Amino acid sequence: MHTVLSTLGITIDPFTFTHNNVIGTHILLDAALSYGKIARFVHVSTDQTYGETDGVFATKSHPLGPTNPYSASKAATEMYVNAYYKSFDISAIIVRSNKAYGPCQYPKKIISVLEKNTRRYRYASDAADAFDTVLHRGFEGEIYDIDSAYEVDNLSVASKVPVHFGRDFDSSIDWVSDCPFNDSKNRVNGTK
Repeated sequence: MHTVLSTLGITIDPFTFTHNNVIGTHILLDAALSYGKIARFVHVSTDQTYGETDGVFATKSHPLGPTNPYSASKAATEMYVNAYYKSFDISAIIVRSNKAYGPCQYPKKIISVLEKNTRRYRYASDAADAFDTVLHRGFEGEIYDIDSAYEVDNLSVASKVPVHFGRDFDSSIDWVSDCPFNDSKNRVNGTK
C-alpha cells in the first residue's frame, strides 16, 4: 500500500510535491514491475484531486480538477498508477480518501485554520478498515472513494479539542495563516 510522500501543510513547495509524490510513485511502480511478485498495488490518493466540489459529492467519474500543486501532484500519481495498470498489467487500485485523524497526529495536520472551511474527518482505525477492505476485496483497475458521513467546519473541531483536555479555547489556539491554496470543501461519494 502506497500512501503519501509529501503532504500539504508540511511544505507548500510545488517542486517538493512533484519530486516526492510523482517521482516517488513512479519509482515504486517501476520497482513493483521489476520485482514482479506484487499481488496488489493500492495507491492512496486524496479527495483533493477532485478540487472544489461546490456542494456536490464527487464520484470516480467526476473530472479531476486539482486546485493546488499538492492535489495536482496526487492527480499525476493517479495517472501513473493507471498507466502502469493498463500498460504493464500491474494489479492496481486507487483510493481517494477524506482526512483521517487519530493518535500521534502531526499537530498541524488535523485542522486547517480557516474557520469557514469544512472537512469530512474519519478516525484512523476507520480509515485502516476501509483500506483493508479495498486491499482484500477491491477490484483491480478500480477507484474507490472513501468518505466520512460527518462534515464539520474546522473552527468547530478546533473549539472542541482544548475543552476535551480541560483547557481554555482562547489560550490553547494559535491563529496562523492558512496555506495559500486550500479548498473550502472536498466531498466524495463513498457508497461503492
